[in-house]
Amino acid sequence: MTELRTSRPAPEADQISGHSVLVKTGSGLAVLPRRRRDGVSARLHADALDSRLAAGEPPENGRLLAVRAAQITSPTARRRLARSWDDVVARSRRAQLPGDPHVPVARSQVDEAFPEIQVVAGILRARRPVSARGVALAGALLTTPTSPVYRRRSATGELADALTRAAQEM
Repeated sequence: MTELRTSRPAPEADQISGHSVLVKTGSGLAVLPRRRRDGVSARLHADALDSRLAAGEPPENGRLLAVRAAQITSPTARRRLARSWDDVVARSRRAQLPGDPHVPVARSQVDEAFPEIQVVAGILRARRPVSARGVALAGALLTTPTSPVYRRRSATGELADALTRAAQEM
């Protein structure tokens, strides 16, 4: 007997494969197909969307927000973010050479927050679901120029506190 093929997979298969997003509508939540242009647009607006997610806005508040949440919580993105935290620790432990293109890190902040960095990196590498808010918070610490990762005059424990909050949100 031959199998009937359709151009659209069953909704269950669509949801499992990650080709849909959950979005709030006027009548509740709806599962919408994830369009290719949504991914491109979410990457173009990553800074603004990540800021909204870090501030606690639910991903289901909009299609692009939901797509961006899926992007940053994907296993690949999480491993990349964990490696970035590893890199910050490594950079804090070596002298910055002339011509090094990396922004200098606040060694005292990073050294003091080392246990919290390990916790965050461990959560990012774990094979369990995480919240987009926690991942966005952890990412913002690396991409915001005024982050305690880069400010030498940050209050003692500021980076450790921020990482603890990100870990709790994950």
